Amino acid sequence: MIRRAVETYLDAYEEINQKILKGKLIHADETRVSVRGKDSYVWVFASMEEVIYIWSETREGQVATKFLETFKGVVVSDFYSVYDSLNCPQQKCLIHLIRDLNDDIYREPFNVEIKQIVREFGELLEPIIDTIDASA
Repeated sequence: MIRRAVETYLDAYEEINQKILKGKLIHADETRVSVRGKDSYVWVFASMEEVIYIWSETREGQVATKFLETFKGVVVSDFYSVYDSLNCPQQKCLIHLIRDLNDDIYREPFNVEIKQIVREFGELLEPIIDTIDASA
């Protein structure tokens, strides 16, 4: 059944793959999944129109580096170091940054410096978000 699915959808996969890699922007991320009780990973590479999911037994960076080796646009990713080795412009994901800052506050609830950084960052973001909301 798996072989038949691969044969049926391989052309569609390759078409989506090429559209993503010829684009100007890719959002990249990976997440742990459990398959038959064993941890593995699903890598996600998405443009604004298409998305590719690639399963891997490990979180090793070869999946990302191989998929993105010819890409010349901007990669938006989290702070996983494998993305730093890519040969293209990069931007760190704002949502991942906010999540990480929130995690830091929960880990260190009495750290005044972290609270100050997060408060000032929130003050910076608030007018930006208000502007986006007003234009929507």
